Amino acid sequence: MQHKLPTGISVLVVGSGLGGLTFAIEAYRQGHDVQIMEKRPKIEDFGKLLVVAPIYKDFQAWPGFLDKVHKHTVTPSEIHVFQHNGESLGNFPLGTPELASLAVNRLGMHLEFVQYAEDLGIKTQYSTHATEYTETDDAGIVILSDGRKLTTDMVVAADGVGSGSWKLILDKFEKPVSSGYAIYRADFPTGDAMKNPIIVEHYNGAKTRMELYFGPNAHGDTGNAKEDWWWTTSAGDALPFVETWSPFVKEMIKFTPDNSGASMAMEDGFSLATCLQIGGKHGIPLATRVHNKLRFERVACAQKMGFKNRQKFHNSDSTRVEKNPDRIGNFTGQWLLRHDPVQYAYDNFQACADHLLHSTEFKNSNFVPRHTFKQWTVTEFLEAQEQGKEIEDDGDWS
Repeated sequence: MQHKLPTGISVLVVGSGLGGLTFAIEAYRQGHDVQIMEKRPKIEDFGKLLVVAPIYKDFQAWPGFLDKVHKHTVTPSEIHVFQHNGESLGNFPLGTPELASLAVNRLGMHLEFVQYAEDLGIKTQYSTHATEYTETDDAGIVILSDGRKLTTDMVVAADGVGSGSWKLILDKFEKPVSSGYAIYRADFPTGDAMKNPIIVEHYNGAKTRMELYFGPNAHGDTGNAKEDWWWTTSAGDALPFVETWSPFVKEMIKFTPDNSGASMAMEDGFSLATCLQIGGKHGIPLATRVHNKLRFERVACAQKMGFKNRQKFHNSDSTRVEKNPDRIGNFTGQWLLRHDPVQYAYDNFQACADHLLHSTEFKNSNFVPRHTFKQWTVTEFLEAQEQGKEIEDDGDWS
């Protein structure tokens, strides 16, 4: 990979998730000196399938990377949508024909990130746990669990919602608010399942297929509310919740053995690395402020769209679907698909910096068109849901 002239900026990335690794590799390309630390002894990613918005076009500046990722992709260009009783609601493209989304095995893609960073010489310290963050006027400091202090020009805290960086940034820890929803997830070999006549008939010879089922608003919690990726259950525990569903869904669950969010983070990585390159070594504080200003409204709207989609999935009404089927298949707005975070940073850095320094006018153009942005909370969504209200917003979210 050809990288730009050295900026002299040293960066320590805490956390080697997809967002942290995207930033680290792009920061290397932009000429920064990067190191990574990770509290886990090895990469053990969770979730099986990741649908990446067309941000992956920005990876074209990373020679050979997309070829490696494509080894882990699945092939469907569309998603088949059904009511919970098996009624088809239509087939909808993943993205748009010219900006198709990429469906990829999450762990496979994550490991390609790790290997690519290693091949570039970006060092990662594993089993290294950050417990506290602090700073001086010209340096960021990470305090480790063994008492050591690491000092660098800039620290990127990419270590998740439980990060100790919240205390430094907000002066207090904001406890995450539960969305009130959880899902069953599983993966298993297809051999025995494809001997079932109901399943065989449903797939009708298809080798790869992606489906989504809209269910009635049933989300009762009969277990522990603790958030835990390792919590397991049996297929028998899941079956009572789908008693009225399509026979195909129930048969698939029976074959499930027991004990079995990323585009925005990657966009953030590209944006922050670019802002640092533009701002230079003596402009790090301003560069981070510009990055935050350029990204906040877009990310908040993307998160809000996630809640809107969830509400749509759990409260699909057949009459409304028949009147407006395209609304059901529209999971990702064009404003999300058609965005280049690197070019956007280059195009808007100076105007945004002038706004922050001199209060000149500046408006972002990378979120929902014609939408008047206002901050929102998860609690507001949950309260509206309990009252049977649908969150309506101005602008074109399609």
